[in-house]
Amino acid sequence: WLRFDQSGTDAIISDYNFSSVAGVGTGVTTCHFDVNPPSTNYGVTLGGTHDAGGSISLTTISAGSFQITCCDKDGSVSNNNAITCSVWHE
Repeated sequence: WLRFDQSGTDAIISDYNFSSVAGVGTGVTTCHFDVNPPSTNYGVTLGGTHDAGGSISLTTISAGSFQITCCDKDGSVSNNNAITCSVWHE
């Protein structure tokens, strides 16, 4: 699991098995595992405190990380101040 903040410099608030988060651009963050899952056959559940009608989407999955993108209610990419991720794997 992972909880992080995108406002300002992306930063981990609390986690288990994540080494870092890296802001790629406004509203886009790559989340890096401390110990990689055994394969890319894992799922990610996302949640956050974005504006009503906003979205948080999983955009890329790889062996050592995944990337998410946040958008506001108008569909524009924007930062979110509290994102929570749960990872499920075999």
